[in-house]
Amino acid sequence: MRISVVALLGFFAVIVTVVGCGGDGKGETEEAALQVRGLVTDVQARSLLELESLQVVDGQNIVWEFRLGPQGVTSTGHDYTPSHLRQHMVQGIPIIVTYRERDGVLTIVSISE
Repeated sequence: MRISVVALLGFFAVIVTVVGCGGDGKGETEEAALQVRGLVTDVQARSLLELESLQVVDGQNIVWEFRLGPQGVTSTGHDYTPSHLRQHMVQGIPIIVTYRERDGVLTIVSISE
């Protein structure tokens, strides 16, 4: 009886490990989202309403170059179109960019004020 309990516990341990470490099957891990607060210094547009890339300088004068990911940009309170971001640039209004880094590319997740 004791052997079957130990075997059963071992079986569950293997199942938990396989399920917990299985991921999405693509072999990729989700990077943690990071944030930068700063002033917009450059805006590149794909179109009138769609952002291509964004450059922000933070409080330590570090320049950050962000790209738009395939999911687009989520925002809180405003539509962050290229023209709206240029307005921030001209008026010196800081923004907060939430992003993920993969292979040295900073991809925008969201933008807020």
